[in-house]
Amino acid sequence: MALHHGINTTNFRTYANLKAAYPDQPDGVYALLPYGPTGPVSLAHCITYKGEYYQAVISQFGGPAYSRFGVNVSNELLHNDRASYDGVIQPFDSDGQMYSRINNVGYDFWTRETNVKWLKRTRSYDSSNQMIPDFAYSNEVILTFENGTSFSEAFEINTGYKTLSGQVHMYFTLDPEGELIDYGTADHSYSSGVTSIGFANETDSGSGGLLMGNGSSYYSTPGWEARHVLSYIHNNNGSNATRCQFQCWSQSEDAAMEQIWYAKYINE
Repeated sequence: MALHHGINTTNFRTYANLKAAYPDQPDGVYALLPYGPTGPVSLAHCITYKGEYYQAVISQFGGPAYSRFGVNVSNELLHNDRASYDGVIQPFDSDGQMYSRINNVGYDFWTRETNVKWLKRTRSYDSSNQMIPDFAYSNEVILTFENGTSFSEAFEINTGYKTLSGQVHMYFTLDPEGELIDYGTADHSYSSGVTSIGFANETDSGSGGLLMGNGSSYYSTPGWEARHVLSYIHNNNGSNATRCQFQCWSQSEDAAMEQIWYAKYINE
């Protein structure tokens, strides 16, 4: 694990705070205090994406070839037994490993905060450890939680549809380095029992309100990408722990998928 020394990182609550004071510091693992100087330390992997500064909160892996990286767990178990999966998160392209892991200090803080951007960084790798660049396998999705809505509120499992406190806006890329596509705003979440957790859209419109999708579809019916954005087959491990958001698996695919959720304040 590469910790950066030479500065007192615990002076800072977020990576954006740190970069404002030390703009030349590289991305990596830093000790941050999200609750302030008297709170617990979060050893967080920090990245720069499109000029903004994020810290890692949740890591999950799956895909048809997941087993070459070890044993993963369902999203249900990962979030319900967080003490067993607490640890420092680093992406595969940093340390060559994939984790089902939660940064518990960061999770307790960021999932309950409002006016937060969540970046879901997805990377898939073949058996030669080469990244699969196709959009269905490697991409970024940004969700902005606005006007009082939190990640924990949207992530809560319900049967059918739930009106959110505020709005969630979704953007994504067609390739890891591409421009962000505006996919619209929703004020309803959607979950199908304990399987899919996402947002209301033209396919799953719930009881009305704002719907994501803008009438557009990528590889599927309009709005399908929003339906699965938070968790797909929530109670399954293996390949379905990180089901493709934009394209369904063929179980014979040579792909192991890593998804890491990073967070930052919208206006920071």
